[in-house]
Amino acid sequence: MRFQSLQALRAIAALGVVLFHLQPYEAKYLSGHSLLGAFARQADSGVDLFFALSGFLMTTLATERYVGPRAALQFLSKRAWRILPTYWLLTIGIAALAFAAPSLIGIQPTGQEIAASLLLLPQAQLPILPVGWTLVHEAYFYLVFAAAIAVVPERFVTAYLIAWAMGVASIGPLLPTDAGSAARLACSPLTLEFIGGALLGIYWRAIPVNVAPFLALIGAAAIVGGMGFVAWGHVAPLHQWQRVAVYGGGAILLIAGMVRMEHAGSIRVPTWLSALGDSSFALYLTHLFVMSAVARIWTLAGVGYTLIQHAAFVIAMVVACYVISRVFYVVVERPLLRLSTSPRREAPKLQRGDANALGQPRPS
Repeated sequence: MRFQSLQALRAIAALGVVLFHLQPYEAKYLSGHSLLGAFARQADSGVDLFFALSGFLMTTLATERYVGPRAALQFLSKRAWRILPTYWLLTIGIAALAFAAPSLIGIQPTGQEIAASLLLLPQAQLPILPVGWTLVHEAYFYLVFAAAIAVVPERFVTAYLIAWAMGVASIGPLLPTDAGSAARLACSPLTLEFIGGALLGIYWRAIPVNVAPFLALIGAAAIVGGMGFVAWGHVAPLHQWQRVAVYGGGAILLIAGMVRMEHAGSIRVPTWLSALGDSSFALYLTHLFVMSAVARIWTLAGVGYTLIQHAAFVIAMVVACYVISRVFYVVVERPLLRLSTSPRREAPKLQRGDANALGQPRPS
């Protein structure tokens, strides 16, 4: 089942990340009062929404799988093909530019850093493509989730996810500050957002329809309210455990309400917003390139300081990011995704009790 509301939430999450990265560009290249300001500095909460969405989609995508190593490998290969080719293309592009014009890129990655970035391995510094740090978390979640597909019987999947969450919640706060990158990744509280989304993907049908609007409203209020509280409340930014509670919890409630309402037919998502969601991954990967280019072009017209010039800068940036991402999606990402599709072979008959490998009802 394809939820248009999830595509819309993807678009909103991607826009949040764009605004988060756009704020320092506005401060650097324009003078005068910032239009985006402190609120945009909290818009990286879009990442928390992305993580919860990813967890939800994983359990819904795995609905009719066998429990076994073959299914786990199929799951991993599909997820790898979904994210790696486009990510590799841009990462290799940055690496090539770094060697050809290091003053333009500002980095000189080593071979080890390039390899770690391409393989999405945990490391002390950001990957060469900075937004790739979220894909490192995604890859970790995919691996541990694939273990569930491989060895965990249907009736124990919920317990598996809860035990995983309890392990993170109990060990994470005790992790020493000098722990290695792999340990910090394994015990990151951000993993709880994936797990929460995955549990929601199993049980969302149990949510009463009349409760769904309130869940969506509370979730959106938690995210926006948390951003506003930090932006204008003169408090320190939320640390990871706090942001998971506020932004991650809000994201899970928002997703729960939206998918339940859409399934019940009580909401309809605009086609244009769903289309934005289709290219959200391309937008996420390419927007830093676009911002850097547009900012340099903007300086040729002089530094702006009026409110109208600030607004024009922000609008031009967002439009350029979307247009380029849409082109990238149509020309690069979508053709690559189509390469991974092949005519489906007739699936072997499921044994009784295995029809739903992850304890989730079949889509109606």
